[in-house]
Amino acid sequence: MIFEKYKTRGAYHYDWYKNNTFGYKDCVDECIEFCKGSTLDVGSGDGLVMDLLDKKGIKVNGIENDPIGIGLSPEHLWEETWLEDINSACIDGEWEYMVCLNVIEHLENSGAVRDIFKDYITKAAIIITDIPQGDLPPEHYHEYTPHELKQMFQEFKVVPFTIGENFHGIKVYK
Repeated sequence: MIFEKYKTRGAYHYDWYKNNTFGYKDCVDECIEFCKGSTLDVGSGDGLVMDLLDKKGIKVNGIENDPIGIGLSPEHLWEETWLEDINSACIDGEWEYMVCLNVIEHLENSGAVRDIFKDYITKAAIIITDIPQGDLPPEHYHEYTPHELKQMFQEFKVVPFTIGENFHGIKVYK
C-alpha cells in the first residue's frame, strides 16, 4: 500500500517536529540520540530524521516507497535515499544503526524490518510505533504491542520503552 500522505500534507513531519505534535519531537530526538554511527532510515519519508542525523555528522541512507516524500526531503539527501518498497527492498551495504519511526504499522510484511536489521545492521535498531488506540486506521495493517515487537526480534536483546502517551517501541541490539 502506498500511503499518499505527502501528496496531501507535504513535508508535515518538519511541522510536527517543530511543534512537538503528538509528542513527535520527543520520538525523533530519541532516534537522533540513539544513533551514534552510520544509520539506515527505513521509511525515511520527507527526510526529517535523515536531515537531523546528517547535521549531527552521521552517514545516513534512507529507504522510502513514495517519490513525493523523497522529493520533499532536502536535496542533498536525494542521492542517499532509495526509492524502494520496504517489503521487498533490494539494498546493498551495511550500517551500524537502523531507525524505523512510525513505519512498521504501515507494512503488510512487517518481517521485512526484522530481515533488514538481521542482514544489514551491525549494532542496533530503534523501532517506534503508535500505541494502539482502538480502531485500526485505514493506512495501518497492524498496530503492535510491546510484546509483539519483542517477539518479532526474539533472537536479539530487546529493550521496550514508551514515549509520552502516543508512542512506544523497542531498541534492538546485536
